[in-house]
Formats: sequence, structure tokens, C-alpha cells
Amino acid sequence: MALPRRRALLGLGGALLAPRCRARQDRWPSQPIKLVVPYPPGALTDVLGRMVGERLNMAFGQPVMIDNKAGAATQLGAS
Repeated sequence: MALPRRRALLGLGGALLAPRCRARQDRWPSQPIKLVVPYPPGALTDVLGRMVGERLNMAFGQPVMIDNKAGAATQLGAS
């Protein structure tokens, strides 16, 4: 009979600590988002990247920076 009581007390303790944990969480992401596009500016992939960045901005409420890293057959942007 002591085991159900112990489980109930542990569950109650966890329930009391849960609001504190939730209140301490920071909003994610807390910094601007950097979106790397491995193609030169003005290309179709740049336009699509900017469209995705706009949607990410609306979804997360953080600014999205588009970083075009063209060259080396997209290896610079992929790294």
C-alpha cells in the first residue's frame, strides 16, 4: 500500500514543478535566422529562398537574413 502513495506523491511533486519549467523556457528562436542559399543573388533559387524566409519570419516572429554563397558548384553554400 505504500507504493501507490509514493507514486502519488512523486506525481504531485512533478505536477507542482511543471509550471516553473514552462515559465523559464525562452521563446525559440531567440536570434535572427540565417538562411543560406548556395546560388547567386537574382537567380530563381534566390527568389524562392526569400519567399521561404518571409514565411519563416511570419511563423517564428524573427527576422530572416538571406545569405547567398555562390561558387564552387554550390559547395561553399553547402558547407
